[in-house]
Amino acid sequence: MSVITTPVKAEHLRIVGEQPEIACDCCKRVERASRPGASVTEWQLAANLVGWRAIQTEHFTFDSVCPKCIADLTAPAAREAV
Repeated sequence: MSVITTPVKAEHLRIVGEQPEIACDCCKRVERASRPGASVTEWQLAANLVGWRAIQTEHFTFDSVCPKCIADLTAPAAREAV
């Protein structure tokens, strides 16, 4: 299975209260900005820096995926060997 990853886009973030957040389309994990007043652009940059990505395979497309799920999807052979 081939996996294509791209940086997450601002439209895949949402504002809840006054804080931007991102949710993993795979495991449903949610991360929120730790400081009030963070802009969507700042949060998008931070999410991309820590490893959040959009992914596309032959079978599915997710708009935002957390770093743990990215690791699981891109290295299934290593996970199965443990």
